[in-house]
Amino acid sequence: WVLFTVLALLALLAIVVTPGLERRRRIVHSAARLALPLIGVRLEVRGLERIPDGPCVVVANHASYVDGVVMKAALPPRFAYVVKREMASVPFAGLMLERIGTQFVERFDRQRGASDARRVMRTASQGQSLVFFPEGTFGNVPGLLKFHSGAFITAARAGCPV
Repeated sequence: WVLFTVLALLALLAIVVTPGLERRRRIVHSAARLALPLIGVRLEVRGLERIPDGPCVVVANHASYVDGVVMKAALPPRFAYVVKREMASVPFAGLMLERIGTQFVERFDRQRGASDARRVMRTASQGQSLVFFPEGTFGNVPGLLKFHSGAFITAARAGCPV
């Protein structure tokens, strides 16, 4: 975990000083691919050929904080996350997520949440591919939590495949 943390801090430093969203996303993609073996995760990706070249929405269940690292390592760098707004205030992680174009959404204030949802839909309509964890969080009990509909509504309204 020490090596993972050092790599994460180096990646953060790199994306703080690197101009251009695409470059920053490539840095984080590479860092994620390097980090997973350090924490004992062997990544085997299948089915990337089924991901459209154009905008799309990827939906994955959520079991731990490592899920975001796995998705960043597995998917092409062009994807942006849709993440609960609370993550924006987490030291280091919030800055990294912001610098790679993460779309933060409010979960508790309905008015702000609706505004965030409209912004995410516009982002998807403008061609940005998105990754959602539709459970919205994870717990310590095995199994799926109830899915929120935001990923599916965004995809339908933006005309993006899921």
